Amino acid sequence: MSAGAEMVDRMALRRNEWRGWVNLPPDPEMNQLLALENYIPVEKLGDQNKLNGGE
Repeated sequence: MSAGAEMVDRMALRRNEWRGWVNLPPDPEMNQLLALENYIPVEKLGDQNKLNGGE
């Protein structure tokens, strides 16, 4: 379990791939890679306020 969690945190594994390792069915909301800091989809990393001069 911890190896899968670490791979998901490092964006080396999608959450649905991890679910497959533990024999859980895929979840349609868990197919994106997520960034560790805020657990947001990769394509939204540049939308963070702190990266655009916000608080």
